[in-house]
Amino acid sequence: MSEDKPLLKSKEQKEDEGGAKIKVYWQRWLVLFVYCSHIMGTNIAWMSVGSIADVAECYYGVNVFWINSLSYIFLVMYTFLFAGATYFLKRFGLRWTAILGGTFNAAGAWLRFAGSNPNYFWLLLMGQGVSSFTNVLEWSAPSLMSAVWFPQNERAFATASVGATAPQVGILLSLFIGPLAVHDSRTDTVCNTTITIRGSASFIEWQDKIYSQMLYYFLGQAVLATVLLPITFMVPASPPTPPSRSRQLEDEEENDLSLLRSALILLKNKHFIFFSFVFGMYLGVAGAYVTVYDEVFNAIGYSSYQSYMGYLGLAIQLVSIGGLLAIGTWIDYTKTFYGSTVAISVSSTIAAIGLALATQYKLDFIYLSIICSVAVGLTVIFQGVGYEYGVEMTYPVPESISAGIMNAFSQVTCTIMILVCSLLVKKHWSVYVYWMLAGCVAASAIVQVFVRPKLRRVEIDNPQTKKLLRKPTASIQS
Repeated sequence: MSEDKPLLKSKEQKEDEGGAKIKVYWQRWLVLFVYCSHIMGTNIAWMSVGSIADVAECYYGVNVFWINSLSYIFLVMYTFLFAGATYFLKRFGLRWTAILGGTFNAAGAWLRFAGSNPNYFWLLLMGQGVSSFTNVLEWSAPSLMSAVWFPQNERAFATASVGATAPQVGILLSLFIGPLAVHDSRTDTVCNTTITIRGSASFIEWQDKIYSQMLYYFLGQAVLATVLLPITFMVPASPPTPPSRSRQLEDEEENDLSLLRSALILLKNKHFIFFSFVFGMYLGVAGAYVTVYDEVFNAIGYSSYQSYMGYLGLAIQLVSIGGLLAIGTWIDYTKTFYGSTVAISVSSTIAAIGLALATQYKLDFIYLSIICSVAVGLTVIFQGVGYEYGVEMTYPVPESISAGIMNAFSQVTCTIMILVCSLLVKKHWSVYVYWMLAGCVAASAIVQVFVRPKLRRVEIDNPQTKKLLRKPTASIQS
């Protein structure tokens, strides 16, 4: 493999105390691109029908439960399969995980294309299930990918600024392209009738037009996933030499850390347990915000702004993406994990309370949108810092295992929060939804203040460190 211009100091770049060379390679950007494209594709799939839910419900003739199932299947699949996916990633590495993930992504996209016919909703559901395997396999990979391929001054950028931004870009594209690709001005008139009218000439004409739009909508996703698949086979298994001293030590010890032993070590690490709770709460709140904001705003008196809800979704994603790009660069430059997470926690608590007050007192929609975008954006930004912070406090446990456990926490809490929020809306208690979420954010912020572990990987990568720690596993259970 060819080499990039050295990014570390010359003596660290050439050789460490153990005699191994420390180098970085240009292929790290290829690996980053492949994983981010897969993650972006699965998030496009996740929200591809959610962004046109009203049209899809009428077009396929199914109720809202089945439309929501197209999204819930991603959460359910990860919760039950993440342990197996973590083992696969640890056993077979980044290359085969990417190849298998890219294959599932393309296969799922073509099944969704086949399900564009209104009589084949089951194929659409099956396509979502197949695409969710990519999500299960690769969601925990960015932290491992950045550790395997990137030097210490680029890891947070790779994980937070790029890796955590990829799903937000996917959601953004889905929210933007979906309503543009699949729409008809007659939808409200045609669909707000009884089911006996489904065979009428006006309905059949409307359905034929939507079918043509659905066909091209899902065809575009399938072609994109297929074009990206050959590039996936170019992903190397690993670089010839490690990009950092911490990675070198981890490679030496990885054979001694089985999946079961790693999990047991993590369960004894009180900082990691508390942080996983906080991480799960923040991602659960973020998922609930994004999923139910439309329902809540309509229920509390903003139904006249329905046509602007899509723009609010775009604003939320743009704030999230901007924040993730900034926080990754900041963490790489300063390594201030504790101060950054506490600052985000306090800020998100203030924003969440502000959003709850804004909805209760029916603030003007433009101000409500600004507060909502900031509140959701801050919870998403925590995700970007969270992956790297989790790795720092659990080093040298494999990154895929710590990230997998953190993601499992987030999937469970996200599912519970969405169900609770939906139940509150159905019970006509919509005004309390954001107060509940604000309480969760505030409780998480309090816990986060007391999570202050040692930055083990930063300590080893510090050029001033004179002696390499040969058994870093000895002290990672606290």
